Amino acid sequence: MLAARYNTITRFLPDLLKTFEFASSPAGEPVLEALAFVKPLKGRRRPIQGWEVPAKFLTSAWRRLVFPPPPMPAGSVEKRALVVASTEALRTALHRHEVYVPGLRKWGDPNARLLGDTAWEAARSRVCEELDLDPKPERILADWTGRLDAAHREFAGGLAANPAVRIEQQGGRDRIILTGLDRLDEPASLRELHKEVEARLPAVDLPEMVLEVDSWVPYLGDFTHVSEANSRMDDLELSVAAVLTAEATNVGIEPIVHDGVDALSRDRLFWVEQNYLRAATLSRANARLVDYHMRLPLVQAWGGGELASADGPRFITPIRTLNSGPNTKYFGTRRRGVTFYNFLSDQFSGLHGILIPGTQRDSFYILDGLLERETALRARGALRHGAREVLITSGPSPRVRGAPATSRFAL
Repeated sequence: MLAARYNTITRFLPDLLKTFEFASSPAGEPVLEALAFVKPLKGRRRPIQGWEVPAKFLTSAWRRLVFPPPPMPAGSVEKRALVVASTEALRTALHRHEVYVPGLRKWGDPNARLLGDTAWEAARSRVCEELDLDPKPERILADWTGRLDAAHREFAGGLAANPAVRIEQQGGRDRIILTGLDRLDEPASLRELHKEVEARLPAVDLPEMVLEVDSWVPYLGDFTHVSEANSRMDDLELSVAAVLTAEATNVGIEPIVHDGVDALSRDRLFWVEQNYLRAATLSRANARLVDYHMRLPLVQAWGGGELASADGPRFITPIRTLNSGPNTKYFGTRRRGVTFYNFLSDQFSGLHGILIPGTQRDSFYILDGLLERETALRARGALRHGAREVLITSGPSPRVRGAPATSRFAL
């Protein structure tokens, strides 16, 4: 698919290589060698020989395209595939900061903003204290080395003693083969427990639950008209509850319409949806519910509201909208999508929600949910995002912790 874009790439690649002066770390040197070879190829007429191509940067998939197998002549090189492979390697190396443009901020030298030796020695104790790290890296490395060695020995010993695991050679490569586990029947006590739990779960109608919660905490009153005028309609809360139910279940307004009830008429529900449901009213109602939820004794037993986690599902958008964007990793080559980023406290309540374009990285929005929340929760503990842990402390100037032990950051 990329090779088919050769004509598009050759329109901008020569100007790109002529305009920017790229530099690299040792890991990016093969990419720079490839770019230096590709740069004068535009006006070259004689065939490219395989021995002169710097091929260290090629992956196995690209190598098969750049050096095609028979019946092509031995040593022949596919010029189009080589140019496209070099461009893709440049893009990957830029994202990894193995190749950079000196002087730029985002795509510049990743080491340019690190503290110098003198400044680092002066700030070492303070930074290590803020990051909760030992100033001497030897202790940390020794600890990780010991844990890695113990885990390797435990795995190797268990692998040899486990009859359900064997190693076989398939296609010239060693592969681990796992024997399937036998099915375990559910004991009678577990089936009885399932019956006891199901008997205790109340059968609640969702619209009734929305109204019952409003009787505990009047959150439906936070849905005000877009003009901020006070409405005099009867049973407005019932109409708002019906619209919320339709939106939450994703069934639309039509199944909620009841012609015999004025508050549930079609025109009334559509009018309420257009004038009362918006981000500001939803945020106010959610904040009221979270504040009520956090004071419940059972909820306080779960956690103190000081820990939060952030993650979000991704949705494909069938039409072009302001917040949607293409992202081949999540939505394919021809689709656009968005990410709904959600913040959940250790009390199992939502702190904040934000819509992110499909082209943006989630991690850029972690602090937004903690600094722009409207609830009384004050998360100042560990916030996990993927494999990285970030510690947030409350206050006007939050501190972010969780940098790798081998990095130096001026926070």
